[in-house]
Amino acid sequence: MTQLYMQEEKAAAWAVKKKLWVIFGIVTGLTVAANVVIFIFRYKIGYGWGMAINIILLALYLWFLLFFFSIKFKLTKNFCRMLKGFETGLREERNGIFLCFDDTKSIKDGVDCYNMKTTETYDKRGTENERMILIEITREKPSFKEGDRLHYFTHANILVEYEIIPLLRTVKAQEKEG
Repeated sequence: MTQLYMQEEKAAAWAVKKKLWVIFGIVTGLTVAANVVIFIFRYKIGYGWGMAINIILLALYLWFLLFFFSIKFKLTKNFCRMLKGFETGLREERNGIFLCFDDTKSIKDGVDCYNMKTTETYDKRGTENERMILIEITREKPSFKEGDRLHYFTHANILVEYEIIPLLRTVKAQEKEG
């Protein structure tokens, strides 16, 4: 089985999230300290200049927060939440036939993904249905060929592990059934 998410990668993602919290704390502390010092000594630098510098520092800090939390931190937080869900959530084990990769991008729980189409047999009657499986966008597309038989695990419709079932193994299984 080929795993898409290794334990070292999970630890690295959590370390990046922790590092971003530390950066946030340092920048917040420095901004508060600078504003307090300027507020205390505003009469020595001039009341108007002190207020202007406080307002400029606060505006810069708010812009930093907007970009920090809306871009880098949010993406890292969503990725870590997805990884945590892999450990605690339900995993589905399925077999299917690979059809193609879809060029459209999807967003699942705040994480960008691309689509993979497969056909699966869901019920005892042998009805085949098409299914879209999501692969996180930073992952390299697996080297599937159209018609490959796959055995895979998904969590919340996101591919976690996969294995290409060789044709020989499929033929032997059919001979045992028949």
